[in-house]
Amino acid sequence: MLSDKPAYEWYVVGGPPGTSIDGTTWALWNSSANDYLVSGGQDFGVSLNWYKKTVGGGSGGGGGGIAGVKTFVAYNCISEQRPLEMWVADLSAGTGYVDMGGLASQWTDGGCPTTGTPWTFTPASGHEYVVTSVDYLAFGCSNDPTIGDCWRSQTTFVGDANGQVVSTTIG
Repeated sequence: MLSDKPAYEWYVVGGPPGTSIDGTTWALWNSSANDYLVSGGQDFGVSLNWYKKTVGGGSGGGGGGIAGVKTFVAYNCISEQRPLEMWVADLSAGTGYVDMGGLASQWTDGGCPTTGTPWTFTPASGHEYVVTSVDYLAFGCSNDPTIGDCWRSQTTFVGDANGQVVSTTIG
């Protein structure tokens, strides 16, 4: 719908505000549609589509994301026994990635019993988030959540104070 007033509803997600996105991983987010714009086959017109439509999603945010998360818990079970850095992007606020601290290796004796202190995050209700773990000590990597080759995991979910505790094991 056309308007005489500007509507700020498009966000480039994938790096610190004001930095170039040349050669990095990024996404285009629309806050009005509450969805990403992605490449998608069309019979007529431009080959673009909404992400939720391409994965058969609906409500729940981010298409394949998890709805209703009260607390997100992560364990570092990568066999290389390296620490991970945890980054969070609030897609609803369009703020880009924020470094939320490290997660030490929990791999012991050839396995990972998911013991020790996990990384936890309590989201704001109604906001959609992307949590990305970065293996910054891997060859050719740095502590940068926009470098997809350095990701060990990426999870999209919607916060809900009355939701569930979701636990993930990063391996």
